[in-house]
Amino acid sequence: MNSKKRPDFGISGLKFGQFVTAVSLAASCVVSAQEAYPTQLIRFVVPYTAGGPADALARAIAQPLAKALNTTLVVDNRGGAGGTLGTGLLAKAPPDGYTIGLVTAGSMSINPFLYGKLPYDPRKDFEFISPVASYVNAVVCHPKVPANNMAELIRYAKANPGEIRFGSGGVGTTAHLAMETVKHVSGAPIQHIAYRGAAQAVTDLIGGTISCMIDVLATTLPYVHSGKIKALAVSGAKRSPHAPEIPTMAESGLPGFEEASGQLWMGLAAPAGTPKPIIDKLNATVQQILREDPTVRKALEVQGFDPFPLSPVQFSQHLQKDYESWGRIVKATGAKAE
Repeated sequence: MNSKKRPDFGISGLKFGQFVTAVSLAASCVVSAQEAYPTQLIRFVVPYTAGGPADALARAIAQPLAKALNTTLVVDNRGGAGGTLGTGLLAKAPPDGYTIGLVTAGSMSINPFLYGKLPYDPRKDFEFISPVASYVNAVVCHPKVPANNMAELIRYAKANPGEIRFGSGGVGTTAHLAMETVKHVSGAPIQHIAYRGAAQAVTDLIGGTISCMIDVLATTLPYVHSGKIKALAVSGAKRSPHAPEIPTMAESGLPGFEEASGQLWMGLAAPAGTPKPIIDKLNATVQQILREDPTVRKALEVQGFDPFPLSPVQFSQHLQKDYESWGRIVKATGAKAE
């Protein structure tokens, strides 16, 4: 009886058994490479300008993450368009674990509804590693603005159309959407001034070029304490433990802000297709740092951030809910990229 010839799968001159052995060896090499990860420096894309709260968080986590992985993390600030430019760059990077990036509620959950077309799809183009921190924003104004709470600010804005100029760190940021929600809920004629990053907006607020802005609480607190600006409210549903003296929006006279009062966050992601063992290793490392590194926890506290570790699966689930929530807000306010 003649034995049947095994297929060669189109590989000339290679026996079936040799083919299986070659595939097994190749798979072993891939697994070994992933276990050895990282073997070179890692590029850390931050889609916001240097000096702002996102940059501060990125740099707070970059050094201990590099140390734990025994490598170098190079922070690459690529600001512009509310985080869109840098996030698009991250999406197009090789999925080999050597490019990671900072992602936020703005870039992942807001921009898809603000822009007609994005250079990335938040639901398809990323592997989500872990959120790093949650935080709240604050409404702050120049001391000369004749309002000490949200109710007074809204009354003044309505009585003086065009006088209240609200700054933000850029179109598509959570601060921008929070401001649009204030306009939508109150009906106040507030003018939005978008900056390429929050740092310049704070400078102009202190100088009186703009009237008010919404920014990360901890970024504004030193200027509030020095009397250079004043705080009217925080965006969270509850008062922040970092500044319990500042009321919530509702307490300050703006009920109806609840949907925009959810948990704001920043986290880490990699391009889609990055191997799961690498994502899991990065997640485990980040979680360990957030649990055990007192220097990082202190740095987050100083910035007004709270540690917010989740597994990759939990992070993806949280992002889906966030995406749906901010989508409703954008549609309700009619906000569009300027």
